[in-house]
Amino acid sequence: MIGVAAKVVSLAFRLFGNMTSGTVLLAIAIAGMSGITEEFTKAMGGFAFPVVVPVIIYLQEILVAGVQAMVFALLVAVFFRIAQSQQTT
Repeated sequence: MIGVAAKVVSLAFRLFGNMTSGTVLLAIAIAGMSGITEEFTKAMGGFAFPVVVPVIIYLQEILVAGVQAMVFALLVAVFFRIAQSQQTT
């Protein structure tokens, strides 16, 4: 039973890490884009990057988070099924 609980906890940490790393990378990309936009604005007299790139990255992060959550739920279900089958034998 402890082994099953340890697997679930390790999967939860993995899910948290994957989703958090995506958010951190997104923040870094947006901060870098902001700095580049300021440089182009000064050099080109009003040119700015569109908002499309961050929106695409946000949508990708939402998709990745959804897939990670589904994988997490599936693996938890599989581990519980394996634990139940081992208890009955």
